[in-house]
Formats: sequence, structure tokens, C-alpha cells
Amino acid sequence: METAAPVDIVRRFSSQIDPKIRRNMVFRTVKELGPLELCNLLGYLCYSMPNIELAPIWLDVVLAALACIDEAPDRFQASYQHLSNHPRQLALSFLIGTDDACSAITGSEPVIYDYEDVPLGVRKTRARGQNRSQLDVLRNDPAPSVIHILLENPRLVETDVLRIAAKRPQSAKTFYELVSSSRFGLRQPLISAVSMNPFTPIRLAIALVPMLPKGILKEVVTLTALDESIRQAANAFLT
Repeated sequence: METAAPVDIVRRFSSQIDPKIRRNMVFRTVKELGPLELCNLLGYLCYSMPNIELAPIWLDVVLAALACIDEAPDRFQASYQHLSNHPRQLALSFLIGTDDACSAITGSEPVIYDYEDVPLGVRKTRARGQNRSQLDVLRNDPAPSVIHILLENPRLVETDVLRIAAKRPQSAKTFYELVSSSRFGLRQPLISAVSMNPFTPIRLAIALVPMLPKGILKEVVTLTALDESIRQAANAFLT
């Protein structure tokens, strides 16, 4: 069980240069931490955000937490209770989310997908390819596994990823693929686009709030299409 101070845990995470190895390290640590230790780590990081140097650590920690919450919800709820006096507690309310409900009340018209009848394996192969027209179509693929491959394709650029992030409706798992991307996950335009899409899971949108710049926070606060808990979390970083 990890008993080090939060600053020491963060320093250990930061010392790992390889992002994939670091993310695995963070996941194992978050899974082992007790409620109080997890509270101290998240509270320290949240209070320190936004911080360009700590942003990768924050994202890794919250993704690990979101991946573990459904397995042990009581542990994360206990951590949240320990944070009752934290000045930005509302930005940590993703700890008590129990599903991937989103802000959108009604769905938008589904996008017509040209590859709907194409087998999944063929779509994955095309996602690795160089045909620009095929990649443009694959941006609308409903399978997160295809999006995962697409995000690793060097021909995909930020504008492509932002189109995926802005798509409505969009699946919860696709949003997780986007922010988990080693190429694009930390880019500010992507984080902002995911945060402001009403189809983003509420708990993921809240978890991303500490990474948003002040101008985007102000915009989030005014977006009535977003759940009130997201807007309250954003407001906690403006007061």
C-alpha cells in the first residue's frame, strides 16, 4: 500500500518519461491507494491545476480513477467525503459518478455512416491505411476500437480529432479513447472540445475541468446544454 506524501508520489510519476509505462504505474498505484491516500493525491493535484507540467499526471490519475470507480465505488465515495473542505471539491465530484450518463437529454440525428455494412476487421485495416477519403469516413466509426487505431495513424491531424470530439451524438467510449490518446489526449483544443460536448460522460467532463484555461472555463459555466454539475465544477476554478 502506497503511504508516501502526494508530492512524492507525483514526483515518482513524473520521473517516468515513457507515457505508456507511466500510465500503467499510475493505474496500479490508484488501484492500491486507500480512500485517505487517494483523497490526498487528488486534492493536491486538483489544487495545483491548471499546471502544464502536472497536466499529464492529472490526466493519468483521473483516467485511472474513472477506470476503477465502478469496481469499488465505496472507496471513491469515501475519498470524496474526505475532500469536503477542499476549495475545489466540486471539480472532484467525478469520484461519485457511477455510470457514463451524459448531459444530453435528447439525441441528435445520427450521422449516416458509409461503412455501416463493412466488417469490423476491414474497417480496422482501413484505419491503419493512407487513403485520405477512407480516413475521413472512419472518423464517424461507431466502434471505439477503430477510433483507437485511427488516432495512432500519422495521417490523422488535430482537425480530424476535433471533428470526432465535436460529433453529436458520440459514444462514451470514443471520448475515453480521445483523451487517452498518447498523440492528442493532452492537447488543449481536444480537452476543451470534449469538455463542452453534451454527449461526453458527465464524470469525464468534470474530471477534465481542472485542465481547462480560464477562457474556456467561463464558456463552460454559461453552457446550459451541459449538466449543472459540470458548470459548478468549472465555476469552482473561477472563484
